[in-house]
Amino acid sequence: MRELTRLRAACEARLADVAVPHPFDLDTFCRSIAGHRGRPMHLHTVTVPAGPGQPFALWLGADDADHVFVDAAATGWHRDHLVCHEIGHMLFDHMLVDRTAESGGTADATRLLMPDLDPAMVRRVLARHAYDTRQEREAELTATLILERARRRPAGPFDALDAAFGRGAGW
Repeated sequence: MRELTRLRAACEARLADVAVPHPFDLDTFCRSIAGHRGRPMHLHTVTVPAGPGQPFALWLGADDADHVFVDAAATGWHRDHLVCHEIGHMLFDHMLVDRTAESGGTADATRLLMPDLDPAMVRRVLARHAYDTRQEREAELTATLILERARRRPAGPFDALDAAFGRGAGW
């Protein structure tokens, strides 16, 4: 339990200065993240061939910009969550720890999504298949917290009255 508390505190700290738009719009949020990080962020929709171990999304940190690739099959909330997960990695400035390199893993995913990419321009590439590392737990919880904030409606003029008299009191 203490580990989850520490994890949540770390994620909340990374999100302290991040504005989540209301109503939530992923493109607007990505522009906000680009401003927050002081570098361009590009969102790319790609077709990923179906198969075991294929990532739904991938973050590529180049020297001059961040690129997030997301599978065209992902839509709605799923797409938002995938992109926010990658943004979680960006906010934590995670580095690649690719334990699947011997069987292809991230290198194969990168070649699949970006066959013409010059490997020299890539600072880091992260593609996940499981949530068994601290980095993955941080990114996943960060995505969850972003979308949780997106669902909250902004405080309105009657919120204090609702709190004082009990929301849903039936009158």
